[in-house]
Amino acid sequence: MRITDALLGEHEAFQIHFDELTAAAEAALGDVPALTRQLAARLAAHDDTEEETLFMALQSRLGPQSPLALMEMEHLRIGDLIEDVLAADEPAQLRHRVAALIDFMNDHFAKEEAVLFTLAEQFMDDGELERLGAAWSRRRRLQRAAA
Repeated sequence: MRITDALLGEHEAFQIHFDELTAAAEAALGDVPALTRQLAARLAAHDDTEEETLFMALQSRLGPQSPLALMEMEHLRIGDLIEDVLAADEPAQLRHRVAALIDFMNDHFAKEEAVLFTLAEQFMDDGELERLGAAWSRRRRLQRAAA
């Protein structure tokens, strides 16, 4: 499997979690913090894997002032938005912060898919994309075993 296909699949899988988190926030359910922490852990594993496979491979081709710098900054911003959700102390604020997090995530994923995945497919041949996909798979198995 190519790394771009693997990461796209993860992006799609996150949509289920976003829907669950939105529904819990709308209902002001007490499981929002647990769902948010679970999302944070999954996003951290996703971001680490993405940065250490695709981003690292693209860095030498694109240089330091590339879209990679923005994506890495956005990965840090995601952590701030998650903390905002966890700090919400009333239902309207919680709904607003969950919506802001999910909007940001969807925008971030769209940028990665439109820009980075396209650049990867432009600058790398299928063999390299497959090797990175295999590295993604190994990392995911190790992350699941450690959890």
